[in-house]
Amino acid sequence: MKGKLRQITLFLFIAFIVGQAWQVIPSFELIVTQKEAAPTLNSIQSLLFLPMTCSAILVANITGILDYHFGTKRGILISLLLLTVGMFFVAIAKGAYLYYFLAQICIGASVAAALSAFSVFSSLLLKQAASFFLLTLYAALMFGSMCIPWLLEFFYVHHTWQEVPLYLGFTSILLYMLVQLFVDDIRNQKHPQTPLGLLFIRKHIPLKVLIFIVIVFANTLSQMLVLHVGKDYLTLVKNVDVKDVIWLMTTFFFAMGIGSLISAVISLFSSTKVLYPALALCTLLGFITLPLSTKLYQMYIATLFLGVGVWSLLPMTLHIANKTFSDVEEVTTSTLISTFFLAIAISHLIHFFPKDSVRTLFHVGLITSITTLLLTTYLTINTKKSVTR
Repeated sequence: MKGKLRQITLFLFIAFIVGQAWQVIPSFELIVTQKEAAPTLNSIQSLLFLPMTCSAILVANITGILDYHFGTKRGILISLLLLTVGMFFVAIAKGAYLYYFLAQICIGASVAAALSAFSVFSSLLLKQAASFFLLTLYAALMFGSMCIPWLLEFFYVHHTWQEVPLYLGFTSILLYMLVQLFVDDIRNQKHPQTPLGLLFIRKHIPLKVLIFIVIVFANTLSQMLVLHVGKDYLTLVKNVDVKDVIWLMTTFFFAMGIGSLISAVISLFSSTKVLYPALALCTLLGFITLPLSTKLYQMYIATLFLGVGVWSLLPMTLHIANKTFSDVEEVTTSTLISTFFLAIAISHLIHFFPKDSVRTLFHVGLITSITTLLLTTYLTINTKKSVTR
């Protein structure tokens, strides 16, 4: 029991650090833009995110195969190594786009490897409380992401912002050593003798796995629409003051973390048959109520709905997919994580749309959230009770 508790604590801290590293470059862009009133990386933001998402898609699939054949420990070690390299690239960049480019490749690959490892590790180590632990890890990711803008701003004011990526880099090295010492190399005992490629093609390309892929894709687009379009939608369409917009977006991030924790607790006492579509319903309610809101407190309620729904649905989908395809869960996880990053890559095309299309773009979120709700309800009805525990 002590060994399991030690591993769980270590993975929670890794999730917190990965969440911080994920937001270093976007947060730095925002702070410099606000402080110096000049765009820094925003002009090539989409180009910088493209290598991150491409490397994430590639590494997610590679780590899925490695986890399948060699166990989950290698996946998290790869993630920490890539994170260390990425953070050092950020620390020495000093405005050089090449270093930011290389850093994004390393960070994207690191996050993808970590997300894949988290899902498989939760499923294999804590079979009875896998959904609880996975949701808690995703909450730790989001709370880490919330912390980094404040850290960067503090150090930026004192002209030592490079200390933040250096701290993350050295922490990753320490975590790498701790993982080597204390984390067991857990392997899936259900692997059949059939070669992996033939097995996946023969057994796991039916309707159900495609539904899981569409759910992850549609839900991620909903999340990205709030992040990319939400600020412009609130200022241009709803005429909300900029300071209030900042607090509304902070509420969104806070709700993503708190929503994961609440969902984790509920998963201990309730079947995911109820929780899974309920999360999709939260997202839909957010997209319905925000356009109808006329007062600020109503917008806060709508933002809470959006935050609770969009982030928690990803780990819940991973959990149910892993239970459904338990013999090849490593490959199932890597496929869904790849889908998650593919949706992020496509969402950056939003930057090429004119600002007067924000109302239409935001309403696209209504369509993606309806799609997610219908598919999660279908899966819930047509999935065995043992899978949704």
